[in-house]
Amino acid sequence: MSDNRELTRAKVVEVDVSPDRTQAFIRLKKNAIDEDVAIDESLVFQAIRQAGVCEGIKPKVIDEVIRLRKWDEKMLVAEGTPPIAGDDAILIFRFSTKNSLKPKQSALGEVDSRNVSLVQNANKDETLVRKTLCTPGKDGIDVFGQTIPAKSGRNFDVGAGAGTYRDVDGSVLAANDGVIHFNSETKELQVQQHYIVEKCVDYSTGNVRVNSSVEVKGDVKSGFLIETPYDVEIWGVVEQASILCQGSLKVHSGITGNGQERIEVGGEIHSSYIHKQTVRAKGSLFIGSELRGCHIECGNEVYVERSNGIILGGHVSATNKIEAAFIGNQNHIPTIVEVGVCSEYRDEYLAKMKIISEISRQMQTLRQQVKFVVNKYPEIVQKARLAPLRKSWDRFKKKYDALKNEIERIQSVYYGASSPEVYVRQAVHPGVIIKIKNAEMAVKEMFTKVRFGLVDNQIERFHLE
Repeated sequence: MSDNRELTRAKVVEVDVSPDRTQAFIRLKKNAIDEDVAIDESLVFQAIRQAGVCEGIKPKVIDEVIRLRKWDEKMLVAEGTPPIAGDDAILIFRFSTKNSLKPKQSALGEVDSRNVSLVQNANKDETLVRKTLCTPGKDGIDVFGQTIPAKSGRNFDVGAGAGTYRDVDGSVLAANDGVIHFNSETKELQVQQHYIVEKCVDYSTGNVRVNSSVEVKGDVKSGFLIETPYDVEIWGVVEQASILCQGSLKVHSGITGNGQERIEVGGEIHSSYIHKQTVRAKGSLFIGSELRGCHIECGNEVYVERSNGIILGGHVSATNKIEAAFIGNQNHIPTIVEVGVCSEYRDEYLAKMKIISEISRQMQTLRQQVKFVVNKYPEIVQKARLAPLRKSWDRFKKKYDALKNEIERIQSVYYGASSPEVYVRQAVHPGVIIKIKNAEMAVKEMFTKVRFGLVDNQIERFHLE
């Protein structure tokens, strides 16, 4: 009887396993049945085990096949667990990996051809590439009970070059402020602290806004801008362009302007010459040959170096000292030189002086109105008419007193220089106005080798030996 069951099982129960070994199927072949042998669950189970299937067997399927006599129908009878592949690493670039000369469009639809995306900046400890690590995956098990190894996720990476560091999760961060440089071939990322423009700043580069020091081998062409919190060095000419830096500025040639651009520097400025430009420097200003028609505000001193160096036209102010061989010329060109003021507070001081002047005007108007009421109306009427005027006066007086105290505070730093002076190594000409703190002197005749200083709030001149 046992031999007959073995023969019947072999002829009737067909077991197939999928190529990936995660599924097993049975099929009962009707035309192979011996009616003298009963087909039951034990017969099917024996056939499955004989095929080596031991994992994920589905008894309910076997019961259904026997009970419903599903002949010649392929039924899923066992199912393993397929492996789950690991996730690949994910790199999210927090900067554009492609530079573009395409001009940017403003919200108003205007296009500025100088505003292009060739340079991208990084701040210290800023995340430049966010990385999600790859995972190892989860092994599966086949219907034979054997492990199916899972594929691990693929790892992707970028090289952490100079000026960067890698976090514990593999992300790349900036080690310092600077300019982002990404090599798309080697996949190396750097944050460079010195940005070099090999030729000129023009339409081939666009405006240069960087988080590093800047060196320009050529000129800065008209209408363009350099902006950085660090130093700027320019080997050519600044041509009616703007330079905004918090470090120092060195221009090997010179600076020309038309009064429309800005040169604002947090440190010193060194230049051969400056023509018709507006300049603000928190440090000193050192000029080789000449300042012509400029508006200069300097936090320390202005020094024109050459023996024939000249300040001619415009308004040049410095906190402590102005020195040049010549100031003005024989043509009596109007020229203002001013020392003893801290230009950093100029705008605030002038704004508050304008406000207090307006309040004084309004208070004077109130005085006239009070005088008019007193002179025109009898005393019984005056009280009612003067009441609102007195309220207005009290309000203005309170504002005036508070503003006066604030102006006195600003004056203490605005006029805070201890011994401001103007030095003229050769000659100063008529047409020049000398200002030292609150005092002012108009030069009426030529003086040679002279120093101007403040004595008892009056400007005095002293001969230079």
